[in-house]
Amino acid sequence: MTFRRPSFRGFTLVELLVVIGIIALLISILLPALRKARIAAQTTQCLSNLRQLNSAVQQYTYANKGRTFPYYYTPSQILWQVLVLPYIVPRAGRYDLYSSNATTVAEIARMQLRETVYFCPTARDPLNGVNLSGNGSSGTAFNCWGPTSNATGGMMGSYMFNGWLYRAGLASAANDNQMLGYAGGGVGWNTTRALDALWQLPAATSGSDVPVFADGIWVDGWPHESDQPPASLITGDQTTQQAMRRVCIARHGGKRINLVFLDGHAAMVDLKELWKLKWHRRWSTPNPLPTIR
Repeated sequence: MTFRRPSFRGFTLVELLVVIGIIALLISILLPALRKARIAAQTTQCLSNLRQLNSAVQQYTYANKGRTFPYYYTPSQILWQVLVLPYIVPRAGRYDLYSSNATTVAEIARMQLRETVYFCPTARDPLNGVNLSGNGSSGTAFNCWGPTSNATGGMMGSYMFNGWLYRAGLASAANDNQMLGYAGGGVGWNTTRALDALWQLPAATSGSDVPVFADGIWVDGWPHESDQPPASLITGDQTTQQAMRRVCIARHGGKRINLVFLDGHAAMVDLKELWKLKWHRRWSTPNPLPTIR
C-alpha cells in the first residue's frame, strides 16, 4: 500500500496582490463614509450639549424671576460655567459659588472640567498656552479655550455665551462698567449704546433668532454687525472689539458652527448667516454681508 502525503497549495503572488488590491479598494470606499459618520456623530453630540447648556440657563432665569445672570469681573471673576453648574450637576448647589476660598474654587473647577456638556467633541483638547488666536488661553476651531489665563479660573470649554444676554444692574457698578466697556468696544459704539442694546430679559421677542450659546474660541463675546471675519477660520481671533471673530470659525464640516437659540432650538448655521441673527436688541443686518473666505 502506498501512502501519499497531502499537498498544501499556498496562494500565488498574483492571488495575494488581488486580495490586497480588493482590501485597499474597500478601505478607500469606507474611509470617507466613516469620516462622515464620525462628523455627524460629533455634530449631534455638540447640538445636544448646547441644548443642555441652554436648559441650564433657562432654569437659572426661572429661579431668578426671568432674569439672566450679570457679568462678574471684580473682585473675582465668576464665569457663566459656574453659575449654571448646579443645574447640570445638582451637588454643585451645595457649594458657595461666589466663594474666593481656594479649595472651594478648585473643587468647583474640577466639577466643571468633568462635565462633557461644556465641550464640543470636535474641540475637546486645549492648546496648552500656544498663542494662535490672540490670547494664550483662547481656543481654535479644533481646540477648547483655557485654562492658562487667570480670566478662565482654571476652567475650560468649547462654547461662547452671547454677552448681550448678561443682565446689567444686578451686580456692582464696577462689574457693569467692565461689561459695557467690552460691549461698547465695537466700531462706532460706546457704553451708552451698549447698555441700550442689552436684551435685559425678559424681553418681548420670540427668541428664535437670538443666540444664547455658539461654538467659539472664548468664554463670551459681544458681536456687532460691523464686525469682520477673522483672517483665519481655523484660529479665529480673540479680540474684544470684533467679537464675531470668536465664533466665525470652521468647526463643523466646513464653514459652519452650531448654535442654540433663546427659544430652545439648536441648529447648524453657515458662517455667512451669523450676521443675520439678532445677537443684541438693536441688531441691524449689514448689507452687503461680510465675505467669508
